[in-house]
Amino acid sequence: MGAGKKVVTSQARREVSTAIRAQFKLSERRATALSLVHRSTVRYVPRRQADPHLRQRLLELAAQRPRHGCDLLWLQLRREGFPVNRKRILRLYRLERLGLRPKPRRKLVAAAQRSRESPATAPTQRWSMDFMQDSLASGRRFRLLNVLDEYHRESLAIEVELESVTVFLVHLALGMRARQRQLGDLHDLIQGCAKPRLVAGDFNTLSGVWEMHMFLRATGLKSANTRHAPTFPSWAPCRELDFICYDPSITPVRFKIPRVRLSDHLPLMFDFEPPHTPRRPLFDDGH
Repeated sequence: MGAGKKVVTSQARREVSTAIRAQFKLSERRATALSLVHRSTVRYVPRRQADPHLRQRLLELAAQRPRHGCDLLWLQLRREGFPVNRKRILRLYRLERLGLRPKPRRKLVAAAQRSRESPATAPTQRWSMDFMQDSLASGRRFRLLNVLDEYHRESLAIEVELESVTVFLVHLALGMRARQRQLGDLHDLIQGCAKPRLVAGDFNTLSGVWEMHMFLRATGLKSANTRHAPTFPSWAPCRELDFICYDPSITPVRFKIPRVRLSDHLPLMFDFEPPHTPRRPLFDDGH
């Protein structure tokens, strides 16, 4: 056995124990303790008969079929009339070092290589779209299709048309010039709506509420926040940036600003009655 080689198999440990006893004149107990092998393993005498013809035929088949592993070679030997089990062939297979080289794992490609498109260089050159889903307080679900121009990355409003009203969800720009232009486009958009309108969102009126006064006067809408309660920032509100504007034909029922700090803006709650709907009493008097 070569120097530094690991002693793993029982046969190798048996040989090491025998060599220690012969070289250093030690007892069997001491030699087995040094070689980390039990005395019964050293005393064991194999009773199986050696079959040189079987080993020779295994080597021949392995040379003829280099891609066959232990199981296929064992099946081939059984077909040729050798009455041996798989464990014996596996033992000879390992002793002769006939193991196949493991195949390298192929890297799976998740998808075909896609060419990266160049960014849009002009308005209306490329559009992106995506669906959104939400539900009303009644449990009715509805889906939205959002279309976005990839050049200026602006989505003016999300329009949701319900049975009795049309809702516009907006998030305007921080810059005053861009915001004024968006308010003009929003005015043209909601003016062409036939149903009663409801506009809500973050208007970012950093210059003052006078921007909303001009917009409300031009569209004929009303603000649900009649007390002008601030909504930004949520931890210490001092500015009114978020609005819910409704059509005069819509009957307001309740407006509330919950003190919920889910973001830097406080949420707005607005209960209303759409047109041509009998109004429910605000409080149940028991009659």
